[in-house]
Amino acid sequence: MVWHVVVFEEQYQAFGYFEGEPSFILGLLSIIIQGFVFSLLYPHLTFKGSVVARGLEYSLPIALFFWTPHVMAFVMKQIAISAAVFIAMQSQYSVMQFTIYGVLIGLIYKIYGE
Repeated sequence: MVWHVVVFEEQYQAFGYFEGEPSFILGLLSIIIQGFVFSLLYPHLTFKGSVVARGLEYSLPIALFFWTPHVMAFVMKQIAISAAVFIAMQSQYSVMQFTIYGVLIGLIYKIYGE
């Protein structure tokens, strides 16, 4: 939320990213559901390496999975002022988001799950 509606709100408004008033509650709920589902899947897969490497090995393909509909599909459906800038911003956001998730999921399952 901070990335999209605080730090870069003006740019996202210019991209046409928000149609109407965004629902923060529904957005937060969707993030919680996604995190819950993907966190439940993590212990059923086997990864090698350090805790952080295992978390990243799990989270970065998920990032690519989410990147395609959230970034590429948006650019294909909307007329953005600058598709390249939008792709760069959303890609940076996705890498940050799922890197943090990967590190945390690895650490959480190291502490509580193994």
